[in-house]
Amino acid sequence: MQHVKNNCKLNGLGTLFLSGLVWLLAGIFSMSVASEAEVAQILQQETAPTGVVFEVVAGDEAYLKTALDKFQIYQQQLKAKFPDIRLAIVSHGSEQFALTTANQEKHAESHRLVQRIIAEDVPVAVCGGHAKWRGLSAEDFPDYVEVAASGPAQIRDYQALGYLLVIL
Repeated sequence: MQHVKNNCKLNGLGTLFLSGLVWLLAGIFSMSVASEAEVAQILQQETAPTGVVFEVVAGDEAYLKTALDKFQIYQQQLKAKFPDIRLAIVSHGSEQFALTTANQEKHAESHRLVQRIIAEDVPVAVCGGHAKWRGLSAEDFPDYVEVAASGPAQIRDYQALGYLLVIL
C-alpha cells in the first residue's frame, strides 16, 4: 500500500497574501486592545478629562460599523463614571464613505448608529479633504454628518481644547 504524502506548498503570491492577512488581523486586534487600554486608563482617573475624541481611520467602509459599536461601549463606560464628559468622533479614512448619502441603504446600520450617537450630543465628523480627493463634497453627506475641512486638523483642535485621543 502506498502512502500518498500531501505537501501543501504556497507559491510566492500565496505566501505574500497569507502574510498580509496575518498582519492585517494582528493590526485590527492590536488597535482594539489599544483602544480598550486607553479607555481603561481614562476610567482610572479621579477627575474627568475635558473630553475624549475618538479617531477612526481604516481602509474600508465596512469598518465604520465596528468602530461605532466599540464607541458605544466606551461611551457607556465613560458616561457611567464621568456623566458630563464630552465625546466626539472624527473619521478620516476610507470608512467615512459609508456615511455618504449614496451609501445610506448599503450601510444603513452605520447611518442609524451615527444618528443615535449624534442625538446624544456627540458630534460625528468626516474629513472633507479626503472626500475631495474622491470627488465628493459636503453635499454628498447627509446633514447629520459634520464635514470638517481636515479630519486630522479637527482632531488636533479637540486636543488643543484638552480632549484625550483614543484611536478606534
